[in-house]
This record gives sequence, structure tokens and C-alpha cells, in this order.
Amino acid sequence: FVFVARDPTTGKAAKIPPLVTETTAEAEVFAAAQRKHDMYKSRRERASAAQAALGEGLPSVMSEEAAKRAAELLRRGQVITDLPALAEPNAVPFAATRLANSLICQPQQRNIHGRIFGGFLMRRAFELAFSAAYLFAGANPVFHEVDRIEFRQPVNIGDLLLLESHVLYTSVSQTTGYQRMHIEVVARIVKPETASSMVSNTFHMTFEKRDSSTPLRDVLPTTFEDAIRIANIEEHNQEQEQHI
Repeated sequence: FVFVARDPTTGKAAKIPPLVTETTAEAEVFAAAQRKHDMYKSRRERASAAQAALGEGLPSVMSEEAAKRAAELLRRGQVITDLPALAEPNAVPFAATRLANSLICQPQQRNIHGRIFGGFLMRRAFELAFSAAYLFAGANPVFHEVDRIEFRQPVNIGDLLLLESHVLYTSVSQTTGYQRMHIEVVARIVKPETASSMVSNTFHMTFEKRDSSTPLRDVLPTTFEDAIRIANIEEHNQEQEQHI
């Protein structure tokens, strides 16, 4: 988990004492976390630069490898829509993995600053991701890890919150051989009065299917935006595993 220290009076960043490692084991854990942080920061900077070059609202390509991967996924996915009788039998369209729910945020869910508590949002996202994994796998999933959580906008009391999940892709663990489902949950604050919405949070989680009797299906995108979305997350997860 990554927490942000914020001054309750000014709302700006608050100073925190530096962390000092005292043992070799602590230094190794600190270095691994620092490498992960630096990698994620670098990816964010590259994403911002690519987004600026492509234009607002268009998906950005992290690397040449991700672009090639996205093109290959989209080629396979378009067969599902254009030639369904010839589609891969062990594949499912990305859109078909969607699961969603909504809620009105209540006062009892607020934090000390009067916003909706982040832990409550995390729990609701986890429950939706677990349900999506359960439906996709056809067996009780086992939680593996939280990849990352982004808090983009504060959620207020009375907000109508829409949570939407998708299975981004599936993989097999190189160490255990378990099948894995990589799931994204996006939380949006919906404003019916203005017919608008904005993303407040994104959650990425991984679940495992320990029962190997049936293989998990491949998830294939049918749009360019979804293909880039899947390829970017897949590339990020692979890089992260290499740095741990």
C-alpha cells in the first residue's frame, strides 16, 4: 500500500520523517520497493508524454512491444465480431467480462475530512473484482495480489458511484503453474443532472484459479482502445514481476 501524508489544514503534502534501514533484509526490501516506485513513475511520465503527443482522450502506447501486442490482440478479437463462426473456441470478448454495480455514498462511510473513506471504496472494488473472477473462472477464486490503486478524484457524501469491472487478460504463474485472472475495476462519479461522469479510482487485482481441470479462456478486445488498455497493463505487470 502507498499512503499520502496530507496536511488537514492546507490540504497540501505534509512532511514525514525519513525511513532508515538498519538491517540487510530491510535494505533489500527498501531497494525493491524503490525500484518498483521508480519503474511506475517512469511509466507514468512516458504515458503523459505519449498522451500529449496523441491528443487528449486517445489511448497512449507505452512501447513498440505493447503496440505490436495490441495489434495482435485486436486482430484475434475482430474475428469474434466479424466471423463469429470461425472465432477461437477458447476466447471471450473483453466486453462480455463486464460486471458493474452502483451505490449512493452515505455519511457513515466518510473519513475525518468529510470525504468517502478510501478503505470503503477498496472493499467495494474488491467485492466486485472477486465476483467477476468467480463468474469468469466458474470456481471459487483465490486472491493473489493488489497491483495498484489510483485515487484521482475525491468522492463525496451523496455521490452516485458506478463501479465497473473487466477481466483484462489471463495468464499462468511461472512459479506455481496456477491460472491467473487480471481484473480492473474503474469507479466513476456519475452526475445525472449534467449527464456527465468522471473517474475517481482505478483498482487492479489478480486472482488465481487453483482448479486446473478446465483452462481459463483468453480475453480478446474488439476495439482499438481496449486492445491498448490490455496491452499496457500486461506489459506493466510483466515488468513489475521482473523487478521483484
